[in-house]
Amino acid sequence: MFGRMGRGELVRAAGGIIWRPAADGLEVLVVHRPRYDDWSFPKGKNERGEDDDVCALREVLEETGFAVELGPELPTVEYID
Repeated sequence: MFGRMGRGELVRAAGGIIWRPAADGLEVLVVHRPRYDDWSFPKGKNERGEDDDVCALREVLEETGFAVELGPELPTVEYID
């Protein structure tokens, strides 16, 4: 199906999974996106020339107000929109 639709532009994005210990395991932070009326991990598109680490830190700060430290890199996810 992708071939019939033509070649799409690659869009890079990055974000993070923010967590903290809790009495019964871990708590994770999600943000509400009113535009889509859903909940998601904080993430967003890379700005021109921005590397993934910088993008992840910026997006988390913008969407949550938290300045965080990077932990282990998680696997990449790719999809056709």
